[in-house]
Amino acid sequence: MDRDERRRRVKFALGLTGIFLATVELTLGVFAATASLVPGWGATVVASGSMEPALRRGDVVVYHDAPAASEANTIETGAVIVFDSGTGSTIHRVVRVNRDGTATTRGDANRSADSTPVSSEMIAGDGFMVIPWIGLPNLWYLENDLPLLIGFILASIVMLQSSTLARDERDDPWRDSPTRQGSPGWWLVGSIPSLSPSLLGADGRSVLLERGRLCGSPNAGNRTASTDRIEVTRTRQAGPSCAS
Repeated sequence: MDRDERRRRVKFALGLTGIFLATVELTLGVFAATASLVPGWGATVVASGSMEPALRRGDVVVYHDAPAASEANTIETGAVIVFDSGTGSTIHRVVRVNRDGTATTRGDANRSADSTPVSSEMIAGDGFMVIPWIGLPNLWYLENDLPLLIGFILASIVMLQSSTLARDERDDPWRDSPTRQGSPGWWLVGSIPSLSPSLLGADGRSVLLERGRLCGSPNAGNRTASTDRIEVTRTRQAGPSCAS
């Protein structure tokens, strides 16, 4: 292989890498941006590490809105819920449902439970899907972390620009393959990843959520009260939240 051929292959590989990374970023971004537009859904960004390793800073949690009073629904022990803590929205797990109908919550990474019980009126909804890390730019903006935000923007521009390196068919090392000849979309082959926010998690984490329950949770199924579900009686919207 001569130097020119090697340069072309490196150029093409960089182009495919740029296409792949840009596709991942755009796909997750579109899911996060449109989730809150679906009727009955809401979305919020995890702003702290209190729910690690299940949820990490920058993850976007998509949740089912709490139903209206005329529509009965239940939140069970082990559910990850979004609720109004008085200082903002919080994402924690229900560890106990009390006899008075309130819920005791705790962050998975916290040693002790939250001091204030959560009533049904405080609950915005129960989480069922996680979109990993795509909310980090929003956190950097809110926290005025300009170096990271600018770095993310520049990296995104570089990814989009590098994706154009794979457009020249002459640089394709598989250009003579019978499967590539005559294909108008040859330069996109293999570049679009199979993504599903309900299956993909940062660092290979499983983020499959059952209805109101995060699979694999150390607290899921830990029912310590005489009842294990709470009636949700009112809809309350939630914005970006802190898993505090």
